[in-house]
Amino acid sequence: MFSSQVFGEESTPTQALDNFIALFNDENLDGLNQVSNAPWFTMVNGDSNSFSRYSDMVDFEGLKKTGWSYSRVENIDVLHNDGETAFVKALLERLDKSDQVIFGGEIIFIFARSKNEWKIAGWISSGNKDLPLGK
Repeated sequence: MFSSQVFGEESTPTQALDNFIALFNDENLDGLNQVSNAPWFTMVNGDSNSFSRYSDMVDFEGLKKTGWSYSRVENIDVLHNDGETAFVKALLERLDKSDQVIFGGEIIFIFARSKNEWKIAGWISSGNKDLPLGK
């Protein structure tokens, strides 16, 4: 359904984000764990959570019960990139089979670069407590 880059080939945080979303839409938990830091963290409305790996946070079967078919990011804006750490703001949307948005919210994705590879370390979100993760 969606194609993704070969792991480790992400040369920018935005390319890493695109790859992450493609893996998410493919429901590729192993791939998502490979392109994300461990532990994975979230901060939503001031509440912090940590997961030993990304796949511990999401449940695709539960997510499908919300009507989810796929996700996309739009309005991508790199807020900071010093070559080792990056902050990328984007509108994350969850859509149903009819391409109707069932969730939309602004997320700041945190990236860390290690061994020439950008990995998503986590995200920060405010006002998006209803972000469906399936759990």
